Amino acid sequence: MLQFSEKEDFTPLNQKRFFTLPSYMGVPDDKPSDSTYTRAPRMDVTRYAQLPYDLDLWLKRGSKSKSEWLLSTPFPMEVFPEKVREFVRMGSMSLFTSDEFLATAALVVAGSVVGKSRALKAANGYEVFPNLFACLVGKSGSGKTPAIQMALKPITRNFKSKYRHFMTHAHSTAILKNLKKNGKYRRGNFSLALYFDELKGFFKVNSQKGLGGEGREDLFKLHDCNDISIDRISSNIDLQLEAPIVSLIGCMVPSYLHLIKDGSGEDGIIGRFLFSLARTPENDTIDEDLLPNVEVPETSINFWKDLIRSLNEYNLWNDGGFYKPVMFNFDTESKEIYRLARRMFRELLREKTIPHDESVDSILSKSCDRLCRLALILQILRNAEYQIQTGTPPCTTDIISGQCMLDAIRLLFHFHVNSLMVLDRIEMKGNHERALAVFQFCKDNDIQDITRSSACRYPLRGHSKCMDAKDAKDLFHTMEDMELGEIISARKSAKGGRPGISFRLNFNQDN
Repeated sequence: MLQFSEKEDFTPLNQKRFFTLPSYMGVPDDKPSDSTYTRAPRMDVTRYAQLPYDLDLWLKRGSKSKSEWLLSTPFPMEVFPEKVREFVRMGSMSLFTSDEFLATAALVVAGSVVGKSRALKAANGYEVFPNLFACLVGKSGSGKTPAIQMALKPITRNFKSKYRHFMTHAHSTAILKNLKKNGKYRRGNFSLALYFDELKGFFKVNSQKGLGGEGREDLFKLHDCNDISIDRISSNIDLQLEAPIVSLIGCMVPSYLHLIKDGSGEDGIIGRFLFSLARTPENDTIDEDLLPNVEVPETSINFWKDLIRSLNEYNLWNDGGFYKPVMFNFDTESKEIYRLARRMFRELLREKTIPHDESVDSILSKSCDRLCRLALILQILRNAEYQIQTGTPPCTTDIISGQCMLDAIRLLFHFHVNSLMVLDRIEMKGNHERALAVFQFCKDNDIQDITRSSACRYPLRGHSKCMDAKDAKDLFHTMEDMELGEIISARKSAKGGRPGISFRLNFNQDN
């Protein structure tokens, strides 16, 4: 067993209170040397007490490409309790789809049914609720919609819920109105679950401005559970909502992922979504006739139905007329793991070396918030399974265990790999559009060669969107990959500066 100080500073043993951590925890190796303490050995995966997170994903110290990361990180099914894991695996086999789709849908559905009745008290008294925004990404026919419908099945048939669970096409203002309506039935409980079969329409609608309101800004508030106060005279809307809770899940095909970003900027939407991708390689061919006729056992279906119904019975706590959520807290072990995770993500923000800087900042800065939400949902699922098996009533207070926090970190790492794959797809789409625009402009104006400096100046800059020489060089590489021409390393600087690089376009081919 290793010992670790409860605070960051290394005060002598006789002046501080210590607690004991299990063997997988240790002292980070970036602390000053002190003979009083047992230092954890440096690990290949992470510097932070063997947390299940691979820092090489962001620091590019490994040899893996992003596609190799994707194939080498299967969904960590072991984070779920036994009965939930059995339901997800058997359900995925019966639907002939990825485990990841049904597992992600199960996380979102469980958090949405709990709603505002449970919360986690994180750092500095910050309250985290179990609502998630998730997007299942896959080609048409990959089983995204059936997976969501299977997870939602207990709350779509003969289920008396305290929320309206389905809105298939709505602007954020309509969502806010339904939240207000739900709050009338259960005092102070502003909760809603949204399911969109195609999220591309949702992003299009909520990116528009005008009479409907600032859709994306309202969407951010709903994700972050911020208080909302809206008074729009023109549309006769007067809403006062205290910490509304909204869960959202939907599907997208890869070719429409660029619609998630509003224009060319990054407003934080990438960091607020959990993206779920199928892990089957594109070149795999599977003969369905060779597969057994798998059906989900009736016991698994009934268990999932009982679990969702038990979560639906969770209520707000009446504290002298004020309705509050039942608060979860960290135990000693999970508190220390959370502290180490916060330090890890802060350092990754400073040390990261991968592109998409603003988008990566959005993902990393939201990591602790999403970590808490995932840990809360996993702990709720474990508690609910135990209560169903033992017949005990729900607890009015509870804690997050250390093992649950480690499982949440493992789950978060998996979703981070997916987010980077989505960013690459969006970036590739934008680069291709810019490359084609530059090529067409040069062809129309009979421009054969372009330099880095000319790509950053008017009139090419309006098409290339290049701000500096690095952007221009990346654009040239993209155009070369698209076979629109070739890079020519021309002159060397007479003053010993950077060598000049030009791009010669090829107008002979039918591009």
